[in-house]
Amino acid sequence: MKYVIWISLLVLFVNCSEDNVSEGITLEGDWVEVINRTDTLTFELLGDKPVMTLGRGVEIKNGNVLPKPNVGPYDYEVVNDKISLRWYLSSNSAFKEYYFDQTEDTIQVGNFYDDNAVGVISVFKRIDQNL
Repeated sequence: MKYVIWISLLVLFVNCSEDNVSEGITLEGDWVEVINRTDTLTFELLGDKPVMTLGRGVEIKNGNVLPKPNVGPYDYEVVNDKISLRWYLSSNSAFKEYYFDQTEDTIQVGNFYDDNAVGVISVFKRIDQNL
């Protein structure tokens, strides 16, 4: 009888563990925003630290061509349906959370970089490196 209980617990544990296994989808690589196609996300390792870099188009202000705001590297951590971000170039060291969902070739993320699009979900598609 003891063996039946132990085997049942072992089977239950293994089945529960398999349910929590990541699907093996990686963020690493380049992603482009699907509507305007000027904003990009690049996920990579800087040493052993994961880094997300936001690239955006340029804008003209007072006759000067400047990069759009909030470009550059971010610390990030993905947990469930949230991504926590901290911009390297900010004086604020706190992480902020945004909505996040990923499939094999698409990312949906709460807009964290455009002050005019607060609350908007931006969609990014993986850039095929074989083109």
